[in-house]
Formats: sequence, structure tokens, C-alpha cells
Amino acid sequence: MNYNDNTNPSPEKINVEVKIGNIKYNLTTTESEEYINGIAKYINNKIDELSVSHKNLNINSIPFFITIALNIADDLFKQRKQFTKSSKSLKSLEESYSKLNENNLNNENLKTKLDEREKEIQSLKEKVKEISSQRDKEIESLNSLVTNSNNEIISLNETINNLNKKIDEFSSLEDESLNLLYEKDKEITNLNKKIEELK
Repeated sequence: MNYNDNTNPSPEKINVEVKIGNIKYNLTTTESEEYINGIAKYINNKIDELSVSHKNLNINSIPFFITIALNIADDLFKQRKQFTKSSKSLKSLEESYSKLNENNLNNENLKTKLDEREKEIQSLKEKVKEISSQRDKEIESLNSLVTNSNNEIISLNETINNLNKKIDEFSSLEDESLNLLYEKDKEITNLNKKIEELK
């Protein structure tokens, strides 16, 4: 933006007349007229403010315009400081948002892993249940075999007892038979003796 000296302005530039203080200025600029008028209004407001707070200064004097320049510079630096602060806050928010997204992503990954682990646990529970059922069946089968074996043992013991009784009975009969045989042998011996005597 330049003070207009009315010498061949560029085609893309426009001329804007503004009044700052009590002086009119013709400006050549590539900015819009509305924008330039806004700047002029801002400067005039500063002139009005400083006229009240610095009554001892002549509004057309260099010290007055230096004071205005310092005030405008102060506003600019404050705006820059605020902008920097806002930028840092924005950057911090962006970083927080990024971390939040990362956390959400991590949470999603953790949720996926937890779901996978839950499925594995469920599968293992089903296998344990299946193995337990099979083991119970095997135990039941073994119990049945043991019961049958016990019954067979009891039956065999009864058979053995019966056989022992019969053996005892046969033994007793054998003893009696031997005694009878012995007696008969004695009788025969005695009879033979008598026969010899009779001869």
C-alpha cells in the first residue's frame, strides 16, 4: 500500500481515498476498499483515544504520531503474542486430539485382542468340558468293569469254597474207605490164620 502520486498505477491496484485525522490521503493498494477503510477507522479511533489521554500533545505533531505508532505497535505485538499463545494452545489441542485418537486406536486394538482372548478362553472351556465329559464316561466304564470284576471274584470265591467243601467231603470218604479197607485186610489176615490152623 503506497501514498498515491498519481503516476501510472498498476491495473490490478485500486485508488482509495481515506481521511486520517484532519488530512485526506489518496492510497493505491491491491487490498479492498472496505479493508483500507477499516484500517483508517482503526487509526482514527486511536487518534481519538490518544487525544483524550494525551491532551498536551498536538495531534499534528511528530510526538503524537510516534505515540500513535507505539500504541499500534503495542496492539500488534499483543495480537501476535495472543496469536502465538492461541497457536500453542491449538497445537496442544491438536496433539491432545492426536493422542486421543492414538489412545482410541490402541483401545480398539486392545478391545480386538480382548475379544480374541475371550474367544480362545471360550474355546478352551468347551474343550475342558468335552474332556471332562469323556473322562467321566471313562471313569463310569472303569467303575462298571471293577464292579463286574468284583462280582466275578465273588462268584469264583464261592466256586472255590464249594470245591473245597467237596474236596473235604471226598477226603473224609477216602479216610473212611481206607479204614474199612484196613479192617477188611485185618479180617482177611485173621481168616487166613484160622485156615492155616485148621489144616
